[in-house]
Amino acid sequence: MTLPSNNPAGDSQVARFYKYHLPVIIYAAMILVVSSIPNLKTPLVRLPGGDKAVHFLEYGVLALLTFRSVRHWRAGMKLGQTVVSAMVLLAIFPAFDEFLQSFIPGRSPEVYDFIADICGGWSFLGMVAWISHRNFPSK
Repeated sequence: MTLPSNNPAGDSQVARFYKYHLPVIIYAAMILVVSSIPNLKTPLVRLPGGDKAVHFLEYGVLALLTFRSVRHWRAGMKLGQTVVSAMVLLAIFPAFDEFLQSFIPGRSPEVYDFIADICGGWSFLGMVAWISHRNFPSK
């Protein structure tokens, strides 16, 4: 199925970049900045495993922005191509983020953080793909 293009004829490449791609770049940069804070603790999460819920939601939001960006990457991209491309990006980025934490004092990469990141990203991606499929059925 091909998703309809959300690019009105008047949008320039620069305008499309600012509208669709820059938000995910800024959000990903924010994740890396927060991940680079030495000795970071999650102060407001008091539940057991609560930091994993933060990871899940953080990467869920990243998934929504990633899907939106990838969807507008190339005209005529099918839903399946969009989802697979986003899944790959949502697997590489948290691995890179956890790897980077090995160089930050007081931080260390955690497999369970990576799993929470992937689960959040792919869950939200699945929801947005399902919604897109329902709203834009194949013709």
